[in-house]
Amino acid sequence: MSGLRNMQISLRDTIAFGPSACPVNLFGGPVDNVIKGLKVHANAISFARLTALEATFPRARDWVGHGHFNDLSRRFIEGGGGPAEPLALIGRDFPDWLVVQDQDKTLIALARFEWLWLRSYNAAEADAMALGTLAGKAVADILKTKVVRHPSAACVKNEAGVAVALGLCPVNEATAILITRPEEAIKITMIPWLHERLFQAVDTASSIGMMLSIASKSAPEDDLFAAFIDLINAGAFILRGDDWC
Repeated sequence: MSGLRNMQISLRDTIAFGPSACPVNLFGGPVDNVIKGLKVHANAISFARLTALEATFPRARDWVGHGHFNDLSRRFIEGGGGPAEPLALIGRDFPDWLVVQDQDKTLIALARFEWLWLRSYNAAEADAMALGTLAGKAVADILKTKVVRHPSAACVKNEAGVAVALGLCPVNEATAILITRPEEAIKITMIPWLHERLFQAVDTASSIGMMLSIASKSAPEDDLFAAFIDLINAGAFILRGDDWC
């Protein structure tokens, strides 16, 4: 580990845990001056982290009001939330922290959605699987095709009125909200339970056939294929490898 990296870690720990965590050779000069400087630096860092957290969850902030959200943000940061995270990742544990704090369920659902939205926005670029890639293929070859989630694809439960809070058009029997970014713009799709089950199945399946099999226990075959096509069109998958087996 480089000397610069060691110094950065020592400074971070000193800010987070106080002077007792400060190596004796990290700073020069009188201790009082060092502590004054650290306080100024700590205040600047704290403000930056609060700003980054609020910027991560603008809809959640608007839902509960700026004052209440600012109070929650301060409690999260001052309680040790995300102490070693870069600013872009500082909100990763915030939704779960809200659960522990017994906060409003719609607020929690909004925070989960916004975190997944940001993760999708920052995900690696990848060519989404297109329906045309299956054209002309035999059914047996299609079922052997290997697919995985698109790096940007994520799914959040449609609960606690989150769809209404997001201003999404209501869809009958929609159990989840699918977030994808097959191209430049993020796509938000309301999906029913079968689509949600099929999307989740890709994480444990090694092929399209296995994915359909996992989800087939409670749905007709035609419904499964229709749901799979909807997910392809939403940009939920990428091909794994260049072959068809």
